[in-house]
Amino acid sequence: TRFLFGTPKWMRSLIQPKPGKAIAYIDVTAEEFGIASLLSGDPAMWESYCSPDVYIDFAKRAGLVPPTATKATHPEARKQAKAVVLGVQYGRGSRSTANALGVSEQKAEELLWHHNNVYRAFWDYVKGIQTMARFRRCLYSVLGWRMRVHSRTRPTTIQNFPMQAGGAELMRAVSVELVRAGVCLIAQVHDAFVIESDAGNIEADSEKTRGVVAKVSGVIFGRPLKLEAKIVRYPDRYIDEDAGEMLKTFDQVLREYNYTQLLIPAGTDPLSRTNTP
Repeated sequence: TRFLFGTPKWMRSLIQPKPGKAIAYIDVTAEEFGIASLLSGDPAMWESYCSPDVYIDFAKRAGLVPPTATKATHPEARKQAKAVVLGVQYGRGSRSTANALGVSEQKAEELLWHHNNVYRAFWDYVKGIQTMARFRRCLYSVLGWRMRVHSRTRPTTIQNFPMQAGGAELMRAVSVELVRAGVCLIAQVHDAFVIESDAGNIEADSEKTRGVVAKVSGVIFGRPLKLEAKIVRYPDRYIDEDAGEMLKTFDQVLREYNYTQLLIPAGTDPLSRTNTP
């Protein structure tokens, strides 16, 4: 709880680079989905990963939205597709999917059926690792780390292990290479890297990070994974898109109690990137 990225997302908006400095939040796009597509060798899954929007592409392949659909035109369908795509990675079933989306269990079963139908090679891979894990009583990650499997090991744990372990190995190997390349790595956040640099060098260091991730993921998984970068220069602050109304409430409380040093300038939107006095 002392790690800022381990706190509620609105608190991340307190992050501000020092004068003359900048930070970049560099996220491995849909990391677990991309790793799953490469480990399973599912061509449809990889094509979805390479598309502009993984969740919309799945919805299109499942016939849930028209071919021209986008995030803007079909937000609700995308929300449902995202819940399914992310949930199946760790074995979420129909009941928990229904609860997460606020739909009937029958509707959730239909969505999960579509995932099984669209990404058949992935589900064949899942069945294979379940059988292998029970037979060998262990599972190995792509770089050789072993997880013991026993009678109480959940099927969902077995299903999720290759993607989670592969992601952890990617993060570890990339971190080593970034330090060797002279990039100032200041934090890891699940599937993202936070780097710091002089304001004039942040783009170059971001590109260097992109190159390292592409190289390392290509070596480990056979193909490079995608990245998204968010750059913040002083005096702007890092604003998480999921900060929500809590950030505005926090700012209002600060104003009421005259904590002026952390105040957002009057007349500005706390959810936008704004200067801090």
